[in-house]
Amino acid sequence: MKTMKRIFLLAAVIFACATHLMAQYKDFECVVSCESVKSIAIDDESVLIATSKGVVCYDQRENISFVINGESGLPEDSVESVACKNGIMWIGTQSQGIVRYDGENFEVFNEDNSGLQSYKSTDCLAVDENGHLWCAGLCFIHEFDGETWNEYAYSSFAKWSMAYLNSIAIDEEGVAWVAGFRFCCVRNGVLGELSSDYKFTCVAIDGDGNKWLSSSMGLVKYDGQDFTLYSTSNSELPTDSLTCVAVDDEGNILIGSGSGLIVYDGTTFLRINLIGGGERITSIAVDGEQVWIGTSSDGLIRGRRITDGISETRDSENRDKSLDDESFYGLSGIKSMPGINREIYIKAGKKYIGR
Repeated sequence: MKTMKRIFLLAAVIFACATHLMAQYKDFECVVSCESVKSIAIDDESVLIATSKGVVCYDQRENISFVINGESGLPEDSVESVACKNGIMWIGTQSQGIVRYDGENFEVFNEDNSGLQSYKSTDCLAVDENGHLWCAGLCFIHEFDGETWNEYAYSSFAKWSMAYLNSIAIDEEGVAWVAGFRFCCVRNGVLGELSSDYKFTCVAIDGDGNKWLSSSMGLVKYDGQDFTLYSTSNSELPTDSLTCVAVDDEGNILIGSGSGLIVYDGTTFLRINLIGGGERITSIAVDGEQVWIGTSSDGLIRGRRITDGISETRDSENRDKSLDDESFYGLSGIKSMPGINREIYIKAGKKYIGR
């Protein structure tokens, strides 16, 4: 009898470890139909997405979207990155530098008035708490304080013939963490290289200061001293080829891949396919209980996090279910919403909605 109790207790412990509560994401809906989403920025009620046809601005309050492109005043339509803070939009173009837009006026920074080299695309942008702009691309990192462009490492990167840098995250101390073919940081004006072992695609920072990096070899965690790799060979990560990463308010790691969204709560990896499955996720942004997902062909998707949780299983069949199955994660299906509306854009007088 005691043996049976021990077996039952052991089974209960194993079951508790295998099933646990994690944040749910539900009510996914396509809010903007557009070209491939390259990056996402959020400012108040406006969501900005970089595309090859310009910056698409989605106003959540009015449920409308419009585009800022060459007809509006951009030097070119092709936009690689976008960032926004305090109503100021920063737009990184493919070959014409960086544009500052305050809702009324465009100011272009290129090789004529900054250290930028116009023939290089600005692949990532970030704005720190001081309002300084950070940007990076092929073999360059720049910081702009509003008056001076500080260049980090173009000479240092000379030995990195293929040093593509495509993601920036700023921590609470103002340190800029930059990921791409290399992983490096700029601390107190000094550049330091941390790793070149992986081809990184994105970097995000959790509440404990850990850096999470998506890569072509899996998910990497950097705790300030050591790198830990999670891959298909040593974890339940469903794929090693990862495109982007973000962290939500509860510390869950949201991971983009070529075949859907992956959620990691520190113990379990759970894959969620969007709109039937197979979508390539290009970018993720978190805004409170909302998650914004950019895709390569299905536009911008919005999801909602709820915090009451449900028991989640490691069963592979459930892990691969699509959002079309309403029984999985309580999802309520996909709702079609308006895409780019040029008429609304014209009526808006080319003004950035929400400011």
